[in-house]
Amino acid sequence: ITGIEALIRWNHPLRGVIGPGEFLATSEVAGLAPAIGCKVFEYAMVAIQGWVDEGLEFGRLAVNLSPGHLMKGSIIDDFFGIMEKYNIEPRLLTVEFLESLVIDDPNANIMETLHRFRLRDVHVELDDFGTGYASLSHLSTMPINGLKIDKTFVDQMTKDTRQQGIVTSLISMAKLMKLRVVCEGIETRQQVDVIAQIGKCSIQGYFITKPMSYQKTTDWLKSKRNIGALRAHPEMVRTR
Repeated sequence: ITGIEALIRWNHPLRGVIGPGEFLATSEVAGLAPAIGCKVFEYAMVAIQGWVDEGLEFGRLAVNLSPGHLMKGSIIDDFFGIMEKYNIEPRLLTVEFLESLVIDDPNANIMETLHRFRLRDVHVELDDFGTGYASLSHLSTMPINGLKIDKTFVDQMTKDTRQQGIVTSLISMAKLMKLRVVCEGIETRQQVDVIAQIGKCSIQGYFITKPMSYQKTTDWLKSKRNIGALRAHPEMVRTR
C-alpha cells in the first residue's frame, strides 16, 4: 500500500450516509470550508495515530485541500497545529489540490502555501490531472511530488487505444519529471492489466476496495487482504 485517501461523508441522522457531492459546494459558499477542513485534518491525524500505534503499514494518508480553506489563509497553521497536537510525522501525510486552484489564483498565494507544505516534508499531489487547465509549463513550476490521472481517462483505455495512448503519455511525462503517479478509478482486472503494461504506478479504485469507515479500514489492514490483490503483477506498486 502506498497510500489511503481520506474522503468525507456526512452521517446524517435521518438520511444516512451522504456523499460530498451533495454538501461540499454549499459548505464552500456558506463559508464553512475551514471548519470542515479542520475536522477532516483532525480525523485524519487520529487515524494515523491509531494505525501507527498498532504497527500497521499504510503508506501516506491523503487529505484534500478545500478552496475556501486555502483562500482564507489559515490552512497552514490549522494543518500543522493539528499535526503537532497528535505528534504525526509529515512523511505519513499527503495533501491533494485541484489544478484550477493554482491557475485561478492571481496573487500566487496558493502556490506559496503549497511550497510551505513541501518545505515541511508533506507530500503534495495534483488531483484529477488532465481535466483542468494546467499546461506543461504550469506543471513544471508547481511545487508537487506527484499527480493523479483522472478517472475519465482510465475508464475508456481498455476500449480506446487513443485513451490508452493519453494515459501512457501522461505517465511517461510524469516519470521524466520525477513525479509519483496515481491512476484513479481502477475497477476491473482488465484495467489493471493495461496499466501494468504501460508502466509502474500506483492505482486507486474499487478494484482494490470500496470506501470504508476507519474501523473497517483498520480491520482490512490487519487482515492483509490487500497483499494478494495484485499478485499477478508483482512489479506494480499497490495502493488505495
